[in-house]
Amino acid sequence: MAIHKIKIEDELVSSYLSYSLSVIIGRAIPDIRDGLKPVQRRIIWTMWEENVKSNSQHRKSAKIVGSCIGKYHPHGDKPVYDALVRMAQPFVMRYPLIDGQGNFGSIDGDEPAAMRYTEARLTKIAEELLVDINEGTTDFSPNYDETLEEPKYLPTRFPNLLVNGCSGIAVGMSTSIPPHNIAEVSDALIHLVDNPTASLDEILKILKGPDFPTGGIVVGDLKQIYEEGKGQLTIYSRYKIEKGEKGRKNIVFYEVPYQENKSKIVEKIAQLSKDKIIDGIARVADESDRRGIRVVVEVKEGFEIEPIIAQLYEKTGLKSNFLVNMLVVDGIQPISVDLKTLLEKFIDFRKDIVLKRTKFRLEKAERHLHILEGYIKALGSIDEIISIIRKSQNQQEAKENLKKRFGFSDIQAQAILDLKLGRLSKLDAEEIKKEHEKTSKEVQELKEILKSEKKLKEIIKQEFLEIKKEYGDQRRTEISDKPPVREEISQEYKIIITHDFYINTFAKTERTPRLPVKSSFISSGDLACVTNLGKVYRVRLEKIKTWTEKGMPVKSLVRTSKEEEIIYVCPAYEDRYLVFITKMGFTKKFRLSEVYDLTARGEVIFELEQGDEIRDAVECSEDDQIFFMTKGGMILGINASDITARVSKAIELSRGDTTDEVLLVINKTKEDNFLVCSTENYVKRIRASELKVQAKGGVGITVIPEKALPAVDAIFISSEDDTVAITYISNEKENYKYFPAKKIPLLTRHAIGKQLVEGKIISIGRVM
Repeated sequence: MAIHKIKIEDELVSSYLSYSLSVIIGRAIPDIRDGLKPVQRRIIWTMWEENVKSNSQHRKSAKIVGSCIGKYHPHGDKPVYDALVRMAQPFVMRYPLIDGQGNFGSIDGDEPAAMRYTEARLTKIAEELLVDINEGTTDFSPNYDETLEEPKYLPTRFPNLLVNGCSGIAVGMSTSIPPHNIAEVSDALIHLVDNPTASLDEILKILKGPDFPTGGIVVGDLKQIYEEGKGQLTIYSRYKIEKGEKGRKNIVFYEVPYQENKSKIVEKIAQLSKDKIIDGIARVADESDRRGIRVVVEVKEGFEIEPIIAQLYEKTGLKSNFLVNMLVVDGIQPISVDLKTLLEKFIDFRKDIVLKRTKFRLEKAERHLHILEGYIKALGSIDEIISIIRKSQNQQEAKENLKKRFGFSDIQAQAILDLKLGRLSKLDAEEIKKEHEKTSKEVQELKEILKSEKKLKEIIKQEFLEIKKEYGDQRRTEISDKPPVREEISQEYKIIITHDFYINTFAKTERTPRLPVKSSFISSGDLACVTNLGKVYRVRLEKIKTWTEKGMPVKSLVRTSKEEEIIYVCPAYEDRYLVFITKMGFTKKFRLSEVYDLTARGEVIFELEQGDEIRDAVECSEDDQIFFMTKGGMILGINASDITARVSKAIELSRGDTTDEVLLVINKTKEDNFLVCSTENYVKRIRASELKVQAKGGVGITVIPEKALPAVDAIFISSEDDTVAITYISNEKENYKYFPAKKIPLLTRHAIGKQLVEGKIISIGRVM
């Protein structure tokens, strides 16, 4: 035996292509005609062959699987049983093809019982896949060991591919077709038979869209999806509002999106509530039973329901996306199809089936008619025929004698010989003539079907109507052009940032602990985080999990380098800006809406000069006034509108022989007082009206005299009734004291201030 050398890369390409084609056609992608994968078709054919039908007793799943493997499917028992189970699950199949008895799994993700415990039989609708299969309607091919034959496709009377949908992953391609309502599909097919040039818009008036077994609300551009055969749908769980205990309201979800695990949804809701990612939930309970799904979310008093629903959709499986990719096998070719093509292909398929069936029936009827004509010819000579048969040595001799004497054909002579003598002698002339007349009429009708396209279409339409009448039901899935709640509505949180950049979140209506804060704000969206190296990070609100009163470090939420320090955090409001200031006095503006385009690794927004660093940042609008303060006690106010996206000099730091450096930047809106403190523990209030807006690039004005320098911190406050906290170091321990703002002396810009604490002041802030 010769050994042929071949390059390994050539062999790999050839073998992999063969393998790919085998997986695509032989396992993962459904046939465009019956909508079944090979394993599904083989299971159904095995059950049909062994008479495990809808009117028979259930049979052990293990026996069905064993027969299928032994006869037709040379693979493991697990994939065969998994396929059988899936065809029996009412939350997977819109119209189940298997009637299962026993534990076949649940929508909670429970595994089905082992095949030795469960039983199954075909459903009535599954039998519609096989009707007329014995009438020459399908092609057969040898099984894997060529001892049996199996159908290449089933002559289904309904488009199972559209009705039950399909999903599968092959090599380099996948399919995902949603299920549809059988009544709507039947109506769409009838309309297309009558109107072959019907537009997609016309079809979509009849076939509204997907109809999932688990219901829900579908939102998406259905026209585009059905035109292209691909796209994405969004499925929302349905809910209703009920009155709960103690005057509370309950959100009751009574449907879940297709292929979502209900138990995991309930667990996720409970976790989101526990972690304060969604606030306002008092309790979540799964009250589902045999009557249906019922997930109850009890809402705390004082909380609005709609924002909570919006967040539940956004953060749990109560909303899911369904990718549509209508990829099918047509012959031996995988193709992508649009909706109209899929319907047209099925109509053509049904025409072919009906024509094959008609030809089969015509051939059978003509044969029967021919035999009846022989019987009629024999009626006047029964005694002679019996005599010829008795005198003949064997059946072959009798056949030849009959043909010679009466002119019977081979078929007629054999039919007469096949009759027992007792029956032959009792042939009823009237009965045979009636049967002949009936069969002649049948032959004529069958011939007319083969000659008339119109009659062929009428038969196909009638069968579609029968399917609709027998199996049609109410649509379960609602088709909508908008989500059940406005998605822009989400829970607003009170967010607190401490001077050492810990972050905590609280519900808007929730009482917050008495803490000194660097900043606080209300937000429902993501946050912007600025570092000293000019990078900006996006912080997702749902990632903030707080177990302590102080919160969690902001740095734990972003991927900073060792050299980076967090210097500012603010909400990523779409209509506002971020203003940076460097140690050397350079500034620029950045649109906060661009934060949503950033990755988890952040992005350098401010290119720094060597030796420089971002000292502070502030969020503002175009109409705000921005004040830059230096360690040397100078402050310069400019209009935010004067700052651009390009780096420019904000404040001049050189004065004579001294060079200052920037301490911070703050945003003045409508505040009446300016509080400033220094390392020497001097604190004072200045009327905000004393701080004037000047031209960008100036030196500013003095707010701390030289004796009290350097400056440490400063804030604007809106009222004397505000409470402020001074954080300071005493005996190497961090402490803070609270002061009513009116207790802090109101002085001029040139006054030193008052020493209010014993220690080294490190910050001053508002108290929540």
